Amino acid sequence: MEKFIKLAVTGSGTQTLSLSNVKMIIGNGTTSTIVHYLGGAKATLTNNSDTSFTLENQLQNTMTALYEKSWTSNQDTITPVVAVSAIAVT
Repeated sequence: MEKFIKLAVTGSGTQTLSLSNVKMIIGNGTTSTIVHYLGGAKATLTNNSDTSFTLENQLQNTMTALYEKSWTSNQDTITPVVAVSAIAVT
């Protein structure tokens, strides 16, 4: 079962981020947090300064909690701890 996180993106409303095949989530301590997927795809979240890696931790914790739920619970909605202004998938 695929899992998803819905999160608020400034100026774009709520966007959906896939948690399927996530390899790792890494914040750079400045203004981006990157979700790396198996196969090489990336979702780059542009965010306000995050020197404490709070968004990285929030995404990792939300993903872990969601995978611990029943297979019928396939999404969770979060309010990012730091403002996210864009999500770019490459």
